[in-house]
Amino acid sequence: MEKMFVPAKLTGTLQPLDLYFNRELKYLAKKMYGHAALYGNEDGRASRLVDRNNILKLQSLLHFILSAPVLQPMIEYSWILAGLLEKQVEHVNVYDVCFKFSETECQTNDCNQLAFINCSWCRTIICFHHFFQQYHVTKCVSGPYFGLDNVPNEEDDVEMDENIDDIMN
Repeated sequence: MEKMFVPAKLTGTLQPLDLYFNRELKYLAKKMYGHAALYGNEDGRASRLVDRNNILKLQSLLHFILSAPVLQPMIEYSWILAGLLEKQVEHVNVYDVCFKFSETECQTNDCNQLAFINCSWCRTIICFHHFFQQYHVTKCVSGPYFGLDNVPNEEDDVEMDENIDDIMN
């Protein structure tokens, strides 16, 4: 392994994550926040992505989507742009992998909600409810966390806030 240092004041032009990956990360996060603001939950209420547990869930989902093998060339491309990797890779991005589809409805069971994302792991097109509220990380049959169901929900967040209020008073 070779250790390399980025000279001062050049991280924006030489840092692999700053050159490409962070743009894709922000794009994916904005899509989630935008969809939550426009369409909300299945009951019509706006999704509160600013609650503590939802912020953690959002970060987990971002990591889950971006760590899929299909997006590995995107991460390598960041290093190529920085001149730190000499290799040819097929250029992929989050839009092409996750949001370029023609289906309009969720492909989960009998769900007829608006399609939101094409999972980068299982390649299933799912609605925001099945992706975020139902925490697709543990439902994705191709993902590394399939079957794990120890996931905090909004009720846990409210209960935790009440406990904190009791302690503070």
